[in-house]
Amino acid sequence: MRLQLGQLAALERDEILKEFHELRSQIRGYEELLASERNILAVIRKDTEHLRDKYGEERKTQSSTRSWARSSSKTSSPKKSTR
Repeated sequence: MRLQLGQLAALERDEILKEFHELRSQIRGYEELLASERNILAVIRKDTEHLRDKYGEERKTQSSTRSWARSSSKTSSPKKSTR
C-alpha cells in the first residue's frame, strides 16, 4: 500500500490535532482545579489518603507522652545569655 505524500501529511496533521485537543482538555482541567482552593484541597486530601492506604501501617512501637515530654523539655529550654 502506497500513501501519497498528501495523504501522509493529512494523517500527520490529524494526529497533531488530536494531541492538541487532548492537551487543551488537560489544560482546562488544571485551570478549573487552580481556580478554587476547595478543589486544590480536595486533590491534596485524595492524594494523601491514597498514600496512607498504600504505605500506611500501624505503629510498631508504643509512644509514651511522658517520655516525649521529658525529651522535649530538655531540648526546648532557652539558653541563658552570658553577657
